[in-house]
Amino acid sequence: MIGEGDWGSLAERRGLDQDVSSSETPTFFEQLKRRRVIRVAIAYAAAAFVVLQVADLVFPALAISDAVYRVLVIVTLAGFPVALVLAWWFDLTPEGIRRATAKGETGALVARYRSLLMVGGGVAAVVAVAASVAIWARPRPASGAVAAGADVIAVLPFATRGEGVEVLGEGMVDLLSRNLDEVGAIRTVDPRVVLSRWSQRVEDGVVTFGQALELGRDVEAGSILWGSVTAVGANVRIAGDLHTVDGTRLASVEKDGSFDNVLAVVDSFSVALLREVWRSQEPVPQFNVAAITTGDPQAIRAYLQGERFYRSSSWDSAEVAFGRAVEADSTFALAHYRLVRTALWSGGGEESGNLARREAELAYRYVDRLPARERTLVLAEYLRLNGRDAEAQDTLQAYLERYPGDPEVLFWVVDDAYHERLEEGAIDQALRSTAEQVRPFDRVIRLDPAFTPALIHPLERSLAAGDTALFARYIGLLEAAAPAETLAIRTYRTAFSALRRPEDTELLLQALALVVRQRLEEDLAWQARMAAVDPLTRALISLPPESRRPGVDWLLSEWAGEAPSPGHATMALQVLFATGRLQLAGDLLMRPALRSTLRERDYLILTRMPSDLGYVDGETHQGIFAQNGNRGLLLRSRLIAALDREDEGAISRVAADAREYGREVGAPFWGTMADVADGFVAALEGDAASGL
Repeated sequence: MIGEGDWGSLAERRGLDQDVSSSETPTFFEQLKRRRVIRVAIAYAAAAFVVLQVADLVFPALAISDAVYRVLVIVTLAGFPVALVLAWWFDLTPEGIRRATAKGETGALVARYRSLLMVGGGVAAVVAVAASVAIWARPRPASGAVAAGADVIAVLPFATRGEGVEVLGEGMVDLLSRNLDEVGAIRTVDPRVVLSRWSQRVEDGVVTFGQALELGRDVEAGSILWGSVTAVGANVRIAGDLHTVDGTRLASVEKDGSFDNVLAVVDSFSVALLREVWRSQEPVPQFNVAAITTGDPQAIRAYLQGERFYRSSSWDSAEVAFGRAVEADSTFALAHYRLVRTALWSGGGEESGNLARREAELAYRYVDRLPARERTLVLAEYLRLNGRDAEAQDTLQAYLERYPGDPEVLFWVVDDAYHERLEEGAIDQALRSTAEQVRPFDRVIRLDPAFTPALIHPLERSLAAGDTALFARYIGLLEAAAPAETLAIRTYRTAFSALRRPEDTELLLQALALVVRQRLEEDLAWQARMAAVDPLTRALISLPPESRRPGVDWLLSEWAGEAPSPGHATMALQVLFATGRLQLAGDLLMRPALRSTLRERDYLILTRMPSDLGYVDGETHQGIFAQNGNRGLLLRSRLIAALDREDEGAISRVAADAREYGREVGAPFWGTMADVADGFVAALEGDAASGL
């Protein structure tokens, strides 16, 4: 029998037993919280996210292979369960590392440590991991990874047979060079360099085996890869042989597939080729060239056609072809990137600039589809077109250190340095001979004699200087690179002949006609016009009045009451201003049609020309320049007016304003202008030597 009091004590004991039971067997979630497993999981995930984000930003800039990033991701994911297991079994306490227990009591002490020792150990672990990744990521030595000679491959154009595969002749140079480059120890020679040397050896459309081996030695390759692409109905066969430059065959491969999936055939060909030369213990890598180009056969065909036009500097044709490629596949990053380059070369003014910026944004949007090499180029162009020139130059310099044989990127760097010296107005640049000024471009020409853009500034400088020997050298290189006489070659040669014989009015008019009537769509045509327009204008102005009159009358007759091209208008107005025909020049300048034809800056430059030439007081133009917000032109006008008045105080004030303006806009030119103004002040004060 249980009494009333016994019921209470029993209930209390049962409640106590339930409490003890619940405390002795906590839920799994409670144990996760108590052992800090959830906290460790959150902290690990946050740290891993930060590390991967930083790596994603830094690795492309340092040209670190995507494979390294993949390893980092795998290691990070693999470490997650390890961290959770360690958090479950062990606790970090002030006394040391203790075993975690299920019931919350103090666990056994596993290891003692000191705080300094733990910090040092953590740092050592981080350093060890970083060193391991760096050692893994470093370039492998060529010896042992692949067969001797296969470490540097020159991919030659493939022969094509059948309908629809013609574009794959040179196209295989692009596709296979991109596929094989940086696979383990393998490097491929830049396609531009290979195709340039190939064109020098072609005789009746044929290159002999001996010439091919000579080409390989010429570009410092260890081996050459060439073969054929054959179309039979809807199928395509790619066959090729890899020979060392001494003639030893290293591999022979043949792969078949559907033409609609030709890139998969290229991939399987690449893998089969590697299997025959691979000596590394690592597995042969797989390829997916479609991922870095496009899976659309129409897009790849258009892209490869565009590459052929691009290499021959046929900018308009290249732009059309690359445009077709992005129409077929809007995510085609390489085609977007090439559209940027063709737009910048075409010389179409504001419209081309807008196209370049738009395509740069699209290329950058899909940049993650590209390998490290092409990704770096897209990044550099994106930085440049967004006004981050210093970062773009640093990116290109780092690229050249890794790929010194790329003639196009070498040209960008050399060309940037050339323009930077001109903008800085460096005295040493002015004192250097024409040959010295253009010598850096010779490095590009040695790499790729067919890269005609590298001839633009050498031809421009030798034409302006009247250097016969130098001009003959560079025009000869241009003629060797061009398949036939182009408008650019005709413009250069006619202008040079006219400048050598300025008294021959008929020859001068022929040169003027080429400049004024020039079409922009031909290879280097607008660059030739830009090189010729100033020296021809100076030559016309320098003629005696009687000899000059036919040229001036011809320029005005070409105007014919309508708005001329910007180049024609600029030349005509310069001649009229320089020869004192101010009223006629002013009437033409005020025509609304001309105002709509010229860019605002060009119009203001022509407006200030009478004051630049000293016909009128520069102060008369200050209202125009101030109204248009063009502070630079206003400074020039003020300086000229002050010089005409020999007003030392006004000249000094302009110098101070120019320095301030230069600091604001970050342009060294205005500092140079201030130095010139100070020189005039010193000369006016009687110190002619210091002033000069």
